[in-house]
Amino acid sequence: MQISRARSLRKSLRKQHVSEEERMVEHQQSFAYSKEQWLTEGTGLFALKQYEKALAAYEQAIQLDPTYALAYANKGSTLSRLERYEEALAAYEQAMQLDPTSVGASAGKSYALSELKRYEEALAAYEQAIQLDPTYALVHEYKGNTLSRLKRYEEALAAYEQAMQLDPTSVGASAGKGYALSKLKRYEEALAAYEQAMQLDPSDALVHEYKGSTLDRLERYEEALAAYEQAIQLDPSDALAYANKGLVLSGLKRYEEALAAYEQAIQLDPTYARTYVYKARVLFQLRRYKEALGAVKQAYRQANQFGTLIDVNF
Repeated sequence: MQISRARSLRKSLRKQHVSEEERMVEHQQSFAYSKEQWLTEGTGLFALKQYEKALAAYEQAIQLDPTYALAYANKGSTLSRLERYEEALAAYEQAMQLDPTSVGASAGKSYALSELKRYEEALAAYEQAIQLDPTYALVHEYKGNTLSRLKRYEEALAAYEQAMQLDPTSVGASAGKGYALSKLKRYEEALAAYEQAMQLDPSDALVHEYKGSTLDRLERYEEALAAYEQAIQLDPSDALAYANKGLVLSGLKRYEEALAAYEQAIQLDPTYARTYVYKARVLFQLRRYKEALGAVKQAYRQANQFGTLIDVNF
């Protein structure tokens, strides 16, 4: 009789425990995020540059609805920011499969392909995005970037000008236009484009650097030096700006200052073989021949390691 009562009590307690668990699950479910809420959460985290957390939020949205095209597109954007371009490409393609009209996914796919150096495929994807929305300025800008990488500068210039027509506030399109014009040796026009970009955003270090390069081509060395110094002030981690500064200083025969600039460039990026060549040339001018030879040897080591060609003529 006591055993029966004990069993009855255990059953009763077990039922109470199960019902408590069920109530807890129901309580949690009542506060569970919807797919839209996870998407919003991811968008907020993305804006805060918390990309890993944003990615997790988009994954939650996809888990709730595996056909949620926008979540895949946003996942692709996040993976691109993390420079995981193969995964980004897969996410964009999934988004496009679910929603073939998604301009954002098509544009994102194009960008990922370009970063993977699959430039011709990227251009085809950009054309598809433009067909979906011819007014999307950023697509024209990124198309220009890809054309520039292919050294098709006239076409790149046309793409940048189309982007600027659609969005006159685009710093990237204005800077890209300047770069294409410079490559076409239309230096004065390039300077005007860079000035326009700097008016839109004076804090863009790369624009100042490009301006410096164009001024250097025009043999306006003091102005070029000022532009490089402004670029370095805005982005002290830019090794190429220091290397270019060194080239201008060397041209001005300010060899000790040039050497200091090259040393800083090497400290920031020890893998760039040409900087060692520039350093060697300055050391040769300073008659520090043993050190110059050491710099040349280092240049060859870096060039062999990364498969680059260098010119060590003094």
